[in-house]
Amino acid sequence: MKVSEIMTRTVITACPRDTVQAIAQTMADRDVGWLPVMDGETLVGIVTDRDIVTRMVVTGRSSLCAIRDAMTSPAKSCLAEDSVESVVRWMGKQQVRRVPIVDASGRLVGLVSLADAAKHAEASSTSLALEKIVRPGGEHNQRSFHPTTFAN
Repeated sequence: MKVSEIMTRTVITACPRDTVQAIAQTMADRDVGWLPVMDGETLVGIVTDRDIVTRMVVTGRSSLCAIRDAMTSPAKSCLAEDSVESVVRWMGKQQVRRVPIVDASGRLVGLVSLADAAKHAEASSTSLALEKIVRPGGEHNQRSFHPTTFAN
């Protein structure tokens, strides 16, 4: 089964120039904790509620800063033509619960969550991916993507 068959096609996105406050409000209003960041038609990053907390709030940065200061970039994505099984394995390896889906030209066409994949993938691969995702990741997550945040 292709990931295009299970992905959510309606995706709320952010723009790099949007303020942290505006994106946090969008996340609260939509009850989501993750948004792809688009510069026009190009996927340039991902921002999570955790990114906002660890990169902005705890460092005392203004909520009026641009979300580009909090996002993880470059964004990693999977192709709409990829199999559900391969995407689940990739999610486990990357330790992510959600992934943006792009078409062959790199245009954002949807997103897949681990919950979406769990409904359609083999139970063993989903279980393995979840095991990798919830395993403590050490210091690699926040610090490796945004080293200036932890310069102290």
